[in-house]
Amino acid sequence: MHFRNVVCLLSCSLFLSPAWGCKLSSVDPNEYQQQGKGVVYLRPNQNTNLSLPNVNYKRLRRLANLLIDPATLEDWEEIPPLTDLSTDYDVRGANAWYPHYSWHSDGRYIIYAGKIVQNPAGAPPVDVTSFKAWGDFAADKNSLYFRGERTDDNGGDKPLDSKTLHQMNLPPPWEPDVLGLILRDANFLYINGHRIAETNSFRVLAQKSWDKHGKFSMKFSCIRKPFGPWDTLARTQTKICSTANNWMPTRIPSPLCAGYLKH
Repeated sequence: MHFRNVVCLLSCSLFLSPAWGCKLSSVDPNEYQQQGKGVVYLRPNQNTNLSLPNVNYKRLRRLANLLIDPATLEDWEEIPPLTDLSTDYDVRGANAWYPHYSWHSDGRYIIYAGKIVQNPAGAPPVDVTSFKAWGDFAADKNSLYFRGERTDDNGGDKPLDSKTLHQMNLPPPWEPDVLGLILRDANFLYINGHRIAETNSFRVLAQKSWDKHGKFSMKFSCIRKPFGPWDTLARTQTKICSTANNWMPTRIPSPLCAGYLKH
């Protein structure tokens, strides 16, 4: 997957918006390495590394990304073995970092971006046995997760249906939502890990290129037409949702999903 992403990023670098300062550069990957009886997560692009003394390095593996269907890969695409612990990396732009991380486990813990996933008080503990990953989204028998954090329940009469779960492609003229992740199964939408029941009323309202202080706009200084990656603002019958972290001047939780009053 790392090889595949690197090639894709080299291709996409020709179509970047000035939200990245009109340039993009890849950097050294993050990597899990053995440290004594535990693990250290090396982050060459940050000031500190992360120590995981209780994680078993010999049993540590990357979890398979179930969004990738090996049967659909091109001849030049390949998925590194799950024992490759150096597939986490960041792409650096002038104003932001664009992360590509995977879920990992040693059979005892679930790990994301060098941190052990722990659910908040009152929530069921992480169930490693039933834990599965679809890109940045993941689920176990009790909970839903996005980018290392618990986001919603996965219980009740209709838990996540892994057999029908798939990534949604936004209809024209909207661009693919690279920064967020919108999935759908037979019963629900999943927007950045949050379950949305109103599947049929979902529609996109606006998009913008990713920039921490940017606005939804079609005018940029470096190129005539804006290119992604894209922040997406959408709605259902009763909710307004954003799959972005950075489309407002101040950082907000991802996604912003709030109800509104109908008049």
